[in-house]
Parts: sequence; C-alpha cells; structure tokens
Amino acid sequence: MEKQGGSINMNLSADEYEVIKELTLLKTHDVLADIMTCPREIVRYFHRNNSCDCLKELYYTLKTTTTRTTHCIVCNCVKEIQQMKQCSKCKRAQYCSQECARAHHQDHKYLCKHWRALQEVDQELSFGMGYLNF
Repeated sequence: MEKQGGSINMNLSADEYEVIKELTLLKTHDVLADIMTCPREIVRYFHRNNSCDCLKELYYTLKTTTTRTTHCIVCNCVKEIQQMKQCSKCKRAQYCSQECARAHHQDHKYLCKHWRALQEVDQELSFGMGYLNF
C-alpha cells in the first residue's frame, strides 16, 4: 500500500494483506467481547453500524445512566472498566486483580508482543492515521 498524493493505493502485498486480516480479526474479537459483557456496548455497536437514528436516544440515555463494563481475561468476572487493571505494555488485556494478571502473565507474554507489533504495522500502513483504529 502506498500513499500517492491525497489518496492511498490499495495494491497490497500478501504480507500486508495478512497483517490487515489479522488486525481486523483482533479488532472484531475486541468488539464482540465488549458487546457480550456490557449491555451499553450492544446498543452502541448497533447505533454506530445502523444507518437510521432509531437507537440514538436509547444509546445516549444508557451512556449517561450506566457505566461501561468489561470482563477479566482470566476469570471472566465482569466489572466496571475503571476498576479493571490492564497490561501496561499493550493496553489490551484486562484483569480484575493482580492475582489474575500474574496467573495470565506467561500466556500473555507472546500475545502482548504480537499485539504491539501489529499496532506498529497498523500505524505504518495507515501513515499514522490508525487504519483499523487498533
């Protein structure tokens, strides 16, 4: 993919295509994980991906009256986002406690490194614009 003038040439190499495919899968996983743990996120998802405004009022009501929740990647307990701890390097893994973070550390090391590498590639492919908002 090359930037030419004000537009982007989307002639992707096989490697670039695979990276974008993997980024898309990871982003989709994040969206689905949020939707499954937070009712507010269900409405938000459909509000943003629907051409009509039928959910607009409901979404803004939920946004002002409810808190956003997520789940612990280890024990799957659901808590408010502000109460969760996250990996300081990748900012993607959410933990309910220090114990869960320690228990997951060995498994998370590879994913963390992989996610950070994908974030860097995303920035390079999108010329700093966050092509996949990763």
